[in-house]
Amino acid sequence: MALGIFGRSKVPRQSPWRDSDRDRPRVLIEHHGVAESEVVARILGEAGYVVATCEGPDASHGTACTMSKTGDCSLVDEADLVYHGLRVSDEVNREVLASIRRRYPDTPVIVEAAGPTLERYAEELEGFTTVAFPATSAGILRAVEAELGAAPAP
Repeated sequence: MALGIFGRSKVPRQSPWRDSDRDRPRVLIEHHGVAESEVVARILGEAGYVVATCEGPDASHGTACTMSKTGDCSLVDEADLVYHGLRVSDEVNREVLASIRRRYPDTPVIVEAAGPTLERYAEELEGFTTVAFPATSAGILRAVEAELGAAPAP
């Protein structure tokens, strides 16, 4: 499993996508909570996926991710799937989702949020796979497998 945790600078310490992992599906986890992203990363890593994590936009700390500024992201460029566990109720996070949809229309996105939030933003989330928070291991794996096909061999 390749795992990269990225700090608020949004600059990776080293690329999480190694050439030796190109034969396995790559999942980028965008999550504002480090603990939550590590749990999702462990679940998917143990299932055989190559995982990288990113905190995504964090407007409360005055940082800006490239997705909200330019619509580009080197991590999304190479990801086979994005698992977006950010605050959908936050305008910047919705902007990032819209940017992913425009710039990377063929990259599947799974959005994890509380049930009421998923209902409130149902129109904006149309076309994305959704998972209600708190997600279970089985629910996360089902959603990822539905988007990418059968799970890879661990």
